[in-house]
Amino acid sequence: MQTTDILITQIQKLYEKIADEQSRKIFWSRLRYDIDPTLKNAIVLGRNANIEYEEKDWSREIQVLMDSGNKVILYGAGAKGMGLASIILKHCDFWGFCDRRAQQFPNGCMGKPVITRDQLLAQAENTYVIISSTVYYDEIKQELL
Repeated sequence: MQTTDILITQIQKLYEKIADEQSRKIFWSRLRYDIDPTLKNAIVLGRNANIEYEEKDWSREIQVLMDSGNKVILYGAGAKGMGLASIILKHCDFWGFCDRRAQQFPNGCMGKPVITRDQLLAQAENTYVIISSTVYYDEIKQELL
């Protein structure tokens, strides 16, 4: 039996011992993050486990994007977006916000511009979007795709 097959068998046995659905979600989210430690996977893990993820790990990823000339935009300028922005700004920077209610922020938010979805889509090339909403995450993601 190959090493990969042995590992898969061990993971299956472990998964079968998990009793509740929440723990199963956390298990898969953690496995996905361990295989591909990206900001997206960290956020999914944090959302499923309802835990704070390591700020320094994902802030480093944001800084790499910014340093390469890409824009990083937070989708959502509400309470969650501003909370996430304040955490990000402790470690690195980002370009601005996108919000469905952009007209409510004529002077920006936290010193950053707030643009509409249409403006975001018009400058989508070399732009990375971090969706700050956990409630509307899937809806916003589909909208942007």
